[in-house]
Amino acid sequence: MPRVCLTLFIGLLLCTGVCVHSPPAMGFTLQEARAQALKVYWGVKIAQEEVAMAKAERKSRFSNFFPQLAFNSNYTHYNDETDFRVSKGAVATNPVPIPTNDLFLPWLNQNTYQYGPTLLQPIFAGGRLYFGYLQSQALEAQSQWDEKKMVNNLLSQVETVYVDILELHGEAAVMEDTLKFFKQHRQDMEDKYKAGRVAIVDLLKAEAQESETEEQLLTVNSNLKVDEAHLNQLLGQPVSAVLELAPLPDPSPVTIDLDTAWKLARSYRPEMQAAIAQSNAAGYSKRVAEASYYPQVNFTGKWYGQEASPSNPETERWQLLLTADWNLWDWGGTTQQVEKMAAQQREAEDQVYLTSDEVNLEVYLAWLQIKTADLKVEAIGRQKTHALEVVRVANLGFNAGVATSTELMAAETMLSQVEIDEVKARFGAQLARTSFYHAIGIMDEQLAVSTAPPLQEPGPTPHP
Repeated sequence: MPRVCLTLFIGLLLCTGVCVHSPPAMGFTLQEARAQALKVYWGVKIAQEEVAMAKAERKSRFSNFFPQLAFNSNYTHYNDETDFRVSKGAVATNPVPIPTNDLFLPWLNQNTYQYGPTLLQPIFAGGRLYFGYLQSQALEAQSQWDEKKMVNNLLSQVETVYVDILELHGEAAVMEDTLKFFKQHRQDMEDKYKAGRVAIVDLLKAEAQESETEEQLLTVNSNLKVDEAHLNQLLGQPVSAVLELAPLPDPSPVTIDLDTAWKLARSYRPEMQAAIAQSNAAGYSKRVAEASYYPQVNFTGKWYGQEASPSNPETERWQLLLTADWNLWDWGGTTQQVEKMAAQQREAEDQVYLTSDEVNLEVYLAWLQIKTADLKVEAIGRQKTHALEVVRVANLGFNAGVATSTELMAAETMLSQVEIDEVKARFGAQLARTSFYHAIGIMDEQLAVSTAPPLQEPGPTPHP
């Protein structure tokens, strides 16, 4: 008796320890998951740093329009003693020699120094500074759209994985119910076989169907773990963290027509706007290269103090310089550089059209996918009604002895597959909407509707 009590006590301690140390499940709604991913995902942070660098570059180029003030100083020390000799009578000999004796004046051996500020102001640069600044503005806009592209893709990815997890949970629930039925059916067949009421083949079929359903459930649970690990990685959590996701409402009808979707994608799809910004930047780069055809005019003002010397008794000086540099001939180097920039500009413009075609096609396919998914939900609803009736009739026939076990299992298998298809269709309709809003560049249905222009008659595929 004491040994039994000790065993129970140890078992209670072990169970308590497992319960205490088991990690709590992390609960998220879809909006909370999206917000968490935006907060912790490294890709978004990297894109934000790219924006910060582009913004700093724009400010740096803007500073080139203003005077540049610098302070310069130098000090020279000579280690020899070279003097300047003025011979006796070198200046005059009559009536008195001047100088009266040889005179040695310090020259190269005198230490010297200079110090003072220098002011440099560009006057005319052929448009180099102006178009360089516009180029930096375009590159900053491109980096901002690249950041929005990262955000758009991340939200789409989070929502897709979120919906996939809910779909797999739904499939697993259907399979678990089906597995319970086949377990019970296999047990009934085993009892009837022992009583000699059914053949061994019926029992073997029931066992095979049970094993097949267990294998399918194992595959679904394995895929579920993979998706949960993926979502945990996007949310910045340990990949093995336990997740509890809130259910989603049924998909709402999409009220945006195809022409409106194309217009929204033209304005809000990050890839489109980034391509346009890159094309603008390429155009400004060409204008920067063309600035080498023109003279570069600068104004320089300088004041400096210095040590007086016999040859230069002044202790301070100032200078005002107006300089102009003009590259008149460089063997075609500037022309080739301009041609290179022109080719890059044409390439960027072609990229805009290519991106436009790709986005238009993606929007169209996503729009068709919504229509197909909604029709599939309706069709599977009718199939489920039919499958339920088939199962009901098969049960009645089997219980009355006029239907075989094979017919009953076939009916139940058909119902299970229809219920799985129903789960896939319902969540597939949700994923179709996710793809659609991602294609137009707005991962929010309400925002997409609020920014949509009035409905119009369908037109041809738009181009930028």
